[in-house]
Amino acid sequence: MYLQKCIKSGKIFHAYIFAGSEGLGKTTVARLFFQTLACKLFNPTIASFPCNTCKVCQQMQSGSHPDLYWLAPVHSPFLLLDDIQSLRSRLSKRAFFSGITFVGIEKAHLLTPEASSALLKLIEEPVTRLCCIFLTSAYAALPETLRSRTHVIFFHPVSQSLISDSLRDRCSHKQALELAQESFGRPGFALQALATPELRKNLHTLVAHFLKVLHTKKLAARLTMLEALFFRGISTQHTRARFQEICEVWSFVLRDIFFVKLDQKKYLRFPTFVEQYNNFAAQITSRHLLQMMQDTIRITQAMKTNITPQLLLEQFFLQHSFS
Repeated sequence: MYLQKCIKSGKIFHAYIFAGSEGLGKTTVARLFFQTLACKLFNPTIASFPCNTCKVCQQMQSGSHPDLYWLAPVHSPFLLLDDIQSLRSRLSKRAFFSGITFVGIEKAHLLTPEASSALLKLIEEPVTRLCCIFLTSAYAALPETLRSRTHVIFFHPVSQSLISDSLRDRCSHKQALELAQESFGRPGFALQALATPELRKNLHTLVAHFLKVLHTKKLAARLTMLEALFFRGISTQHTRARFQEICEVWSFVLRDIFFVKLDQKKYLRFPTFVEQYNNFAAQITSRHLLQMMQDTIRITQAMKTNITPQLLLEQFFLQHSFS
């Protein structure tokens, strides 16, 4: 592993970017990297991982280590200048135990321009010895000034066979295969879905709801269903976040139907819906399906503007239906 080689050589960069889709293990690797650097009993000449038994390891695992700081959007959908200024104030003190201050920045692509500039100054002129990791699922959205001043590590999807093999001692063979397919190369998602069955249930509900809306011919009924799914009792801020999440699921559903039309069912993300997919695949042309896929991408991109989610969805379902 590249990071293990860095530790053994002693060549540790002051700032990294971990880039890749959600659920690929970026946060897990970042925390393990920090823990390895802090572990008092770690000897890189004879081991590749921290001891997991010393007090420092236990503190790093629980998140209570005094030299560890973890930043993520909480009260706002973005990381704000106030968040960075507060972090800088806390970093004004020297590291207590490890000699290094560890900082993890979740969803770094959500840094506002002001926050990004302040953070860039912090890593260029650190008040203490610093190791900072920016975690992002949208590398291209990060400012070029930040990308050019950090060491970038890209995380890639894991094969289905590796994911299913890692799950077989925790669940049945059938469930391991299904989770591996639905994870779409993201081991973190597979483990989370196994630990929290409600997550997978909610995901299947979104798939079923999309298929039901598409199959509903009356426009009024469609709009009522969309209102219940997206907008009822949800703030505008959370509506946009939910919109992004659901549109990603819908994109995979349309992709699945397309693969069914191609008779390539081994590539399905949600194989449990193959019977419904067969019905819809028989009712729609490939050209219409491709247009729907393109429109789903378009409305997701349009969400970055001030167009309301409700208007985007109404336009989409006015144009598309299965007859």
